[in-house]
Amino acid sequence: MKAADVAARVLALVPWLSERPGASLAEAAEVVGASPDVVRRELEMLCYCGGPGLGGGSMFDIDIVGDRITVHMAPGLQEPLRLSPAEATRLVLSLTAVADVLGDQLPALGSALDKIRATAGLDEALVSASVDADHRLRDLRTAIARGRVVRLAYRGRRDEEARQRTVDPWHLEFTRDGWYLHAHDHDRADHRVFRVDRIQAVEVVQDAPVTTHRPDDLPSPRWEPAEDAVEVRLRLVGTARFIGDQLSLAEDHEADGAREVTFATDSLAWATELIAAGGRDVEVLAPDELAAMVRAHAAEGLAAYQAHAR
Repeated sequence: MKAADVAARVLALVPWLSERPGASLAEAAEVVGASPDVVRRELEMLCYCGGPGLGGGSMFDIDIVGDRITVHMAPGLQEPLRLSPAEATRLVLSLTAVADVLGDQLPALGSALDKIRATAGLDEALVSASVDADHRLRDLRTAIARGRVVRLAYRGRRDEEARQRTVDPWHLEFTRDGWYLHAHDHDRADHRVFRVDRIQAVEVVQDAPVTTHRPDDLPSPRWEPAEDAVEVRLRLVGTARFIGDQLSLAEDHEADGAREVTFATDSLAWATELIAAGGRDVEVLAPDELAAMVRAHAAEGLAAYQAHAR
C-alpha cells in the first residue's frame, strides 16, 4: 500500500470521526473503502504524530473500545486556521502550481485560491507560480479534449536530438516520475507512452481529427529493459543514495557503509547524466565504458567552467 493512500484515508477519517464520536470500525471502514483491521492499524499510527520537539502523541489521542472509536485532537488543531503572510504565500504558490497543471479539471481549486488570496491580501500579479510555462500540458490536454492530432518534437532516451512524432493523444497520466502521454503513434501504428519532460515542442493540428480511440485499459508507464540493455553497478554514498530510489533495481544492498545498486539501461548517455547529478558521491563499478563516459562528461564540464571563468 502506498504511503499516499494511507495518508489520504487517515486525513479523511479524522474529521469524519471527530463529528461522530463512538462510530464503529465497520462504519469507518465503509466510508474509506477499507477493512476494519486496516482502519484500526492506520488510526493507531496517529498516536505517533507530534509537533516539532514535542515527540509522538502530542496531536491525537485515539480511543478504540471494542469496535467504537473516539478521536481527541490537541487544542491547537481544533482552532480555526490562521495563516501568517509567509504561510499564506507558500500555500498560494503551491495551489497555483497545482492549478496550472490541472487546468480546468478541478474548478473548485480556482475558487479556493481566490478566497485565500482575498483573505491574505495577496495580489495575483505579485504572487504567481507556473510548472507548465511552455504550455505542453495545456496544449496536450486541449488536443485530447478536442480529439486532434498532435506533432511532438520528442527526444527519446537514445536520441541525441529531438525527432518529430505524429500521434493521436489519448490520456495524460501522472506518476511518481512525472507526467506521461499515452498516444497512438502514427509512424509505428501502435500505442506508445511519451515522457512529457522529454517533449520539447507540441503542435496541435487543428484540421486533423484523431482516427483511433483510447483503449479502455491503458497500462501504467513501465520501462522494460530491451535485449541489448547494459547492466550498470553503482556505489552510492551521502546524498547520492537517493539515485537508487529513482531506478528499477535488480540488486540493492549495503556494503562498507555505501549503497550498491544494479540496474539495466539501454542508454549509457542517460546513465551518464544521472550519475553526474550525484557528483563525487557516485562511483561506477561497471561497466568500464560508462566510467569512461562519466570522466569525459566531467572533463567537458570543467573545461567549460574554466573557459567561462577566464
